[in-house]
Amino acid sequence: MSLKISSTDLSFSSDIEQYQKDDSISPFESIKIRNSADKAIETVLNDLKTHVNHNLHQENRPDLDWPLRRLQMLSDIVVEDLQAYAKLLRQANVEGNTLTQIQSAIEHQLAYIVLAYNASVGRIKPSKQK
Repeated sequence: MSLKISSTDLSFSSDIEQYQKDDSISPFESIKIRNSADKAIETVLNDLKTHVNHNLHQENRPDLDWPLRRLQMLSDIVVEDLQAYAKLLRQANVEGNTLTQIQSAIEHQLAYIVLAYNASVGRIKPSKQK
């Protein structure tokens, strides 16, 4: 079992395709993916600091950066937990059917996240500038 992903960002989608070609992510590729994810968040946060959050403050509306920081932290937690769980599974020498059920359950959780993104943030269209 495996899940395949793509992105609306064509450059990132190309990177994803390269990583998915052999159904294996090396430690180097994993670090590269995390660094890319962190860079994307930092770029957005810097842009928010320069103009968006200032405008939101003037309108007494909440900043947009904390939810992104939280998502970044939670993503790190999910990845670390998946890696730790994989180690436990290898040590436990789990039977085929049980392993398939565990993989399926995790895939359901990950699909839930992706589909929730598609149904929420992924559906938002840019607002017209004032």
